[in-house]
Amino acid sequence: GDDCLFIMNHNYRSRDTMSHGDIEALMIAAKIVYEAKGRITAAPFDKVRDAGQLTELCIGGSLGNERVRTHLENFFSEISFNSESNDAHSLALIVGSDTFLCEQGINEYAVLAKFYPKAGLRPVFLISGQTSNANKGAAWYLSENFDNLRRQYGQAQFCLILKVKS
Repeated sequence: GDDCLFIMNHNYRSRDTMSHGDIEALMIAAKIVYEAKGRITAAPFDKVRDAGQLTELCIGGSLGNERVRTHLENFFSEISFNSESNDAHSLALIVGSDTFLCEQGINEYAVLAKFYPKAGLRPVFLISGQTSNANKGAAWYLSENFDNLRRQYGQAQFCLILKVKS
């Protein structure tokens, strides 16, 4: 039972709140830690400096969680979210040359990744969706498939793009 640091995000529209779906995602992810007899420490993204001292779970979009943005930039440079347009490409998840459009309430996408910031450190689990609903779906996927992912990848890193149907 490893201790796990949950990195909290905020609603990108209001720094003092979290989206309902993100709260549900944290609760779903907490189930994994509790079932493994671990303990949870929670911290806002702007209060944590080092990665890898504890197993970390980082949830949120790059607009609402600067730590997610930093992890994506440093460890997954091929992945980004379009946050600059207000058209059909708004919130698009871009992976290399592939673009995954957000159809809110129908089809949404999320990144689910496990990586190590440096050799010998604890893993970081990253959940970053186009919406809080996509974050919740990715957390549910991680919870329901944790043992399968552990068997399939072991200590190796992975990065999945999940389609969340609402």
